[in-house]
Amino acid sequence: MTLDTITAVIPVYNKEAYVARAIQSVLGQVRPVDEIIIVDDGSTDRSRNKIELFQDTRIRVLRSTAPASGPSHARNQAIRAATSTWVAFLDADDMWHPGFIAEVEAILNQAADQTGCVFTGWHNVWADGLITVDKYSAEFHQQRPLQVDFDSFLAKWVALRSCPMWTSAVAVRRDALLDTGLFPERCRRGEDKDTWLRVMSVTKAIRSSRPCSSYYRSTSAQLTRTCPLNVRHCLCPTLKRMISETSGRRRRLLMRLFNIEVFDYAIHVGQREHISPEMYRGFHIWLDPSRYCILLALTYIPVQIQKIVRSFILRLRVGLGRPSSKSHASAVELAGKDQSTSLVDQ
Repeated sequence: MTLDTITAVIPVYNKEAYVARAIQSVLGQVRPVDEIIIVDDGSTDRSRNKIELFQDTRIRVLRSTAPASGPSHARNQAIRAATSTWVAFLDADDMWHPGFIAEVEAILNQAADQTGCVFTGWHNVWADGLITVDKYSAEFHQQRPLQVDFDSFLAKWVALRSCPMWTSAVAVRRDALLDTGLFPERCRRGEDKDTWLRVMSVTKAIRSSRPCSSYYRSTSAQLTRTCPLNVRHCLCPTLKRMISETSGRRRRLLMRLFNIEVFDYAIHVGQREHISPEMYRGFHIWLDPSRYCILLALTYIPVQIQKIVRSFILRLRVGLGRPSSKSHASAVELAGKDQSTSLVDQ
């Protein structure tokens, strides 16, 4: 299998301070992209001026057909306009390392024809300058890229309590994105996870643990403050549908994933306000009764003791929110034999 052609997609909304860095990281790829589509989602700062400083024939700048509708709408507009076989995504406040596209191409040169997705490791860049590797690369470090199917993808997500994929470290076949409904425009939070879950349910992926992009966590945190928080997680409808359509080990993994994502999101919201019962409707209580009690507490306890409860939760997260070696083993066992295999063994 070959990379053929690839389009870089960059949604932009008020990223004046960062967008030039993102664009430059695309232009600086060792293996050049074939097309760059930048969608301005109605920026009110000087983002557009920064973009227009770049004069490259591969760059197409589009205005959002529904300004300020969020990154999902902007990405979808770019995907529909793309002319390449593959699409790779980059948030405007992050950057690719010079070898990202070359790594994707090298992986696909060894991949089977049914591969529809490639994702790599990444660096988290924190506000204090600390740089850490993503959880998947740290936990499942491999010398060679691995093939990942849906069950092994779910097992790793559950074991790590973290999605193995991140938007700015992913390349997907354009037809796979179109076939699975693109990014969900109904929500503003978790839309990327929802997309990767649906993509992985219909195709196989190759995963490289080599960090090939940088995720600037402080700028992302600033942006999420402008979005509504106390709403149902975007993943809930998709997970509920998948749970109803399957059985056995996969069903149990999906149920665990539902609980994990709902709980972790509720903890995030609960640091600022009471959470709504709607946020955790459908929680599988028998799998996580202790976490369910915490959700009830975050909903109904008096405001004056919220700080005490939150402090207690932070202590509990070492045992409840972080996977132990036992829970890690259980998650992998749920998926049966891990289907991740080294490409050299195929």
